[in-house]
Amino acid sequence: MKSLEKAIADYERAKEKMEVSKARYEADLKRFKAAEAAKTESENLEIVRISVLWT
Repeated sequence: MKSLEKAIADYERAKEKMEVSKARYEADLKRFKAAEAAKTESENLEIVRISVLWT
């Protein structure tokens, strides 16, 4: 019975760690996508600024 209890405890710990990792990954992905969008917007604004200067 001890082996089963240990296996269940190990499973629960692994599941909890996976859920924490998944939440961290999703938060990091959200920050990355926001940074990527801000970078693209800045690049686009720079292109517009340069094209206005050349006209």
